[in-house]
Amino acid sequence: MNMFPEGAERNKALGIWGAIGASGAAIGVMAGGLLTRYVGWQYIFFLNVPVGAAALLLAPRLVPESRLATARRRFDPFGAVAVTGGLSLLVYAISTAPQVGWGTARTVALLATSAVLLAAFVVIETRVEAPLMPLRIFQNKTLAGANAVGVLLGGRRWRWPRSPSPACRRRWSPAAWPSS
Repeated sequence: MNMFPEGAERNKALGIWGAIGASGAAIGVMAGGLLTRYVGWQYIFFLNVPVGAAALLLAPRLVPESRLATARRRFDPFGAVAVTGGLSLLVYAISTAPQVGWGTARTVALLATSAVLLAAFVVIETRVEAPLMPLRIFQNKTLAGANAVGVLLGGRRWRWPRSPSPACRRRWSPAAWPSS
């Protein structure tokens, strides 16, 4: 965030970044749909290869160095391990729970360990000199509100506040889950 000074120039850069990200998401969904319909679902994995190659080739030429000459970089290894482990365990627990059961000791232990690691991450971030995620950013009410809306909209994608389609209900109903 030190490539552009605070104010209009940074706001413009963030707006362009957001527009490119949204356009990429929309184009990706359309291209993925066309590929799966006319070529085969396996080819969606090859779509990222030319895009990644182009990014790797063009980035050094188009993106200037953004390091501050006077700033010394620091790394927070304990925070990195805590957040990576916590999020990985959370995703693993949620993705395997339908097969092994939500109330099994395995799922509960994975969720509890994930919660402990994520809580440890928050504690670590309050005490280290150079945190991965400075918690003071949540004092900005606009940012905190935008993150809350993002979580709610992301949750909506996973069926929290809406009723799924009949096909989705059949696929995800407990009756359709394999028995253990």
